[in-house]
Amino acid sequence: HATGRAYKMLAEGEVDLVFAAPPSPEQVEYGLSKGRVFTEEPIAYDAFVFLTHQDNPVDDLTVEQIRGIYTQRILNWQEVGGPDRDIMAFQRDEGSGSQTAMLRLVMDGDKMAEPMVRETIGGMGAMAGSVVDDTHRRNSLGYSFRGYFAVQDLVSGLKLLQVNGIVTIAAQLCTAFLTLL
Repeated sequence: HATGRAYKMLAEGEVDLVFAAPPSPEQVEYGLSKGRVFTEEPIAYDAFVFLTHQDNPVDDLTVEQIRGIYTQRILNWQEVGGPDRDIMAFQRDEGSGSQTAMLRLVMDGDKMAEPMVRETIGGMGAMAGSVVDDTHRRNSLGYSFRGYFAVQDLVSGLKLLQVNGIVTIAAQLCTAFLTLL
């Protein structure tokens, strides 16, 4: 199951254990409302990556530039060394593991701009597909966990960006145990 469904099942006592990215604050609150406390035990690390179309000439962004894009302080690729094109910044749905990771690892307390409906992506595969879609091409930016692409094979037409000159940002994946209050 996807992260959101996994934490719902954990909170409702349908499962005793999930292997997932850490829960969002809302997922923790939902667990508490069901009389459950999630305990996290780190078991693995994955990389949090930023995706664009392979034809996008930008190869590297800073964390500050990414924050600027997702707060809409930066709206055009030209502002980060690319061509004069509006940036199509895709986001994941609330409660997804990658959306929670984006908020924790990158946004540093900054509020993400409200995405347009077409910029909200429901799954990691859909994120990759949207980034390489002919409609968006070199304008797109998205994010996900690198491990997903290791299993799914990197989508043709996709490029992983460097962040601060580094290919990935480390993100901790956890095992969550369920304990009663």
